[in-house]
This record gives sequence, C-alpha cells and structure tokens, in this order.
Amino acid sequence: YSSPAKTRQVISALNLLTKILSAPEVKAIADWSSGIGEIINGKMRSAIEFIDLSESQFLALNQPLDAAQTQVSKLYALAMLGLYDKALECGLRVREVFLRFEDFQAAGKIELNLGNIFQKRDQYEKAEEFLRIARQRFEKTKEFSRLIQIDNSLANALSHQHKFAESERIYLEALKRAEANNLQVLKAEIESNLGHLLLFQGRFDRALKFFESSRRRYAK
Repeated sequence: YSSPAKTRQVISALNLLTKILSAPEVKAIADWSSGIGEIINGKMRSAIEFIDLSESQFLALNQPLDAAQTQVSKLYALAMLGLYDKALECGLRVREVFLRFEDFQAAGKIELNLGNIFQKRDQYEKAEEFLRIARQRFEKTKEFSRLIQIDNSLANALSHQHKFAESERIYLEALKRAEANNLQVLKAEIESNLGHLLLFQGRFDRALKFFESSRRRYAK
C-alpha cells in the first residue's frame, strides 16, 4: 500500500507470469495482488472479488494460512465500504486460523483492525480488549509503526471511556516512538488526538500547543 507505483509493477509482472506458467499458486498470488491493486485504486468491491477468488484457490491448494493472509486486505476493503458486520465476521474467522498456526504477528494485524472496527461502532470496551491483545503481540517485535498505530487507537478507545490519564500516557508514549522513528504523519495524527483529549478536559493551553504542532506538521 505504501508504494502504489511499485505495487502496480508487481501486479503487471504477476499477471504476465500467469500467461507463461500454468501454476495454480501463481494465479492465486496474482489475484491477491490484483485485489490489493483495486484497493489502492479505491475499487473496494472488485478488490473483494479478486481476494475471494485468491482465497478459494489457496484453499483448493490446501494452503489455509495463505488463504487467511488474503483476508487481511479484504477486512480493510469491507470496513471501507461500511460493511462492519461482515468485516467482524471475516476478521474473527481468520484470526482463529492465525492462532491455530501460531502466526501471532498476523493475528495482531487482524486484532488492530478489529479494534478499529469496534470503535467505529462505538463499542469501546470491545475495541480496548482487542487493541490491548494486539499491543502485547507487537511489543515483542520491532514493527514500531504498527505499535504506534495500535497505541493511537487504544488511547482513543480509552478516552471515549473517560480513562483520560491512561489515554494521555499512551498518546505521549506513541508520540515519542513516532518522533524516534521519524514517522511525521503518525506524529501529526497523535498530536491532533492529544489536542482533542486535552480540549475535552478544559486544558486549553496544552490543547492549542498540540493542535498548532499537528497543523504545521500536516502542512509540511
């Protein structure tokens, strides 16, 4: 997702390869990549069609873990379409596959997405539950950007439950990590969220400080 131009080149190469080779696994990977390409192009429904096709091909090849991996992208597409019930059903189903195969990093990605979906439905306690599990998983890795995303979402879920002190502490930790890893967009997003948290508590001077810093960062 982070490099659309490279992704399109990969998709083109894979589709060309399917015309040269008749290997079912290559076709499954090509369809999965095409689904990601459609997400990049904002075509969520056709993305889901490609991803479902890829999943069925991996299952036919008796590769359930690869089939489950395709659904991480599908979960995002379903959420973007506002199909939250289907997204939750999909996420919970494939999470069980990842846990069965002890792919805890993939399970953590799903748990982050599930936490965000529960937030969109104003189910903040459930969101907190999944985000805390995801946080524990990624604390053991060096995927700092993912951990920052989780902390940002978790702090947001906590603030909606009026757990202001813990929410602020987690926001500030995420802010430090974003600064240390030069993740400027994430830092701007966290500063904005911190500003709203402080504004809600009537701490206007600090809220203004974070809002202005976020504005400048986004503008840059």
